[in-house]
Amino acid sequence: MDYKILVNGNLKIFLEAGDKEDIQAKIEDNAENERGWSSLWIDVLEPLICNSDLDYCAPVELGALTSAPCLKVSDYDEETDAETIVHGWAYMDYAVKDPIEELLEHGKIILQVG
Repeated sequence: MDYKILVNGNLKIFLEAGDKEDIQAKIEDNAENERGWSSLWIDVLEPLICNSDLDYCAPVELGALTSAPCLKVSDYDEETDAETIVHGWAYMDYAVKDPIEELLEHGKIILQVG
């Protein structure tokens, strides 16, 4: 799994070889353990988050009034103990489409810049 910031500022997350099988295994594990969708979202994106500048965030961190799943890139100043969000994105189709299913079906998802 990898990502690209598009010319319009949106975030494209796309699958690479072997990712579909990994996601499917995580879906099955999530169902067996009766964990919620948020846990699955975290598990699915973990390889990407651990190997990039991307991080999970709550919509309120972006100043957004939504329940959409959100990601961010931020700078942290150790001297002032302050975090500055540099980029933020949300999956705004969340009410009608599951981003995990979209990844599996189309091999990519687009999160809108916020």
